[in-house]
Amino acid sequence: MRGLGCMELSRGETADGGRVKRPTKSHNQQGPTSQKRGTVGKGDKRAQKRKLVTQAVRREDEEHEDSSSAGEKGHSKKVKLSSAKVESWQPLSASSRKFLESVMDSGILSILCQQSKGKEDVQKHLNLLKERVLRVFKTLKVPSGKLSNLNNVLSFQVAQKQMLEMNETALVQLQEEINEAEKSAERTEETILRLQHDIQVLKSQLEEEEKKARKLCREGDTKELHLPELPKCSLQAPTLQEEILMVKNQKGLLEDMNTIQQSADMRNMLTFIEKIYEKVDFV
Repeated sequence: MRGLGCMELSRGETADGGRVKRPTKSHNQQGPTSQKRGTVGKGDKRAQKRKLVTQAVRREDEEHEDSSSAGEKGHSKKVKLSSAKVESWQPLSASSRKFLESVMDSGILSILCQQSKGKEDVQKHLNLLKERVLRVFKTLKVPSGKLSNLNNVLSFQVAQKQMLEMNETALVQLQEEINEAEKSAERTEETILRLQHDIQVLKSQLEEEEKKARKLCREGDTKELHLPELPKCSLQAPTLQEEILMVKNQKGLLEDMNTIQQSADMRNMLTFIEKIYEKVDFV
C-alpha cells in the first residue's frame, strides 16, 4: 500500500498536498529526436532529387537516341500504326493521281530541256518510270483526311498547266534556234566548198603562170630571140639611100624629110621608140 501511495504521490502530488511539477524536457533532451526527424526529411528530399535527376538523364538519353536515329535516317520519325488504322486507309483519288501525273510531266519536261544529247533515250526511260509509278498509284492506299496541298488540286493543275505551256514554248523556241543554227552551218559549209574550189582554180592558174615564167627565164638565159625569118626579097631590095639617090628632085625631098622629122607626130613616135628600147634593155 505504501508503495502504491508513494507511486501515486510521485505521479501527482507531494506529501504536503502540493502539486508536483513535471520536469520539462530540455533542449538537450529533445535534440536527438529532432535530429533524427531532420535527417529523415533530408534523406527523402535527396532521394527525390536523385530520382528526378535520373529521370531527366534518361529523357535526355532517349531524346539523343531519337535525334541521332532521325539524323541517320534523314530526319525521319518512326510512327507505329495499328492494323485498324491501316485497314481504314482508302485508295488514292483520281484527282490526286492526275495532279501527281502533271507534276511528273512537268519534271520530265524540265529534265529534257536541260539535256543536250540523247533526249530520246532519256524520255523513253522517264516515261517508263512514270507508267510504273502510275500503276502503283492505282493500288496505293493512303490515310483518309486532309491532304494539305492536294486539297487545292485545281489551282495546282492550272499552275502546272501554265508551266507546261511555258516549257512547250521554250521547246519550240529552242527548236527554232536549232534549225537556224543548222541552216547557218549549211551556209558556212557551202561557203567553205566554194572557197576551196576558188583556191584550186587559183592554184592551177598560178602553176600555169609559173610554167610560163620558167620558160621565159630559160629563153633569157640562152639569150636567143625566136623571131621570124626575114623574107629574101627584103634582102635583095635596094636600100633607102639608093632609092633616095634615084629621085630627081632631091632638094624638095630633103625639105619634105626635114618637115617630117620636125613634126609633132614624128617626135611622139621617136619618144615611143626610145621607151620601147628602154623596156627591152630592162627585160
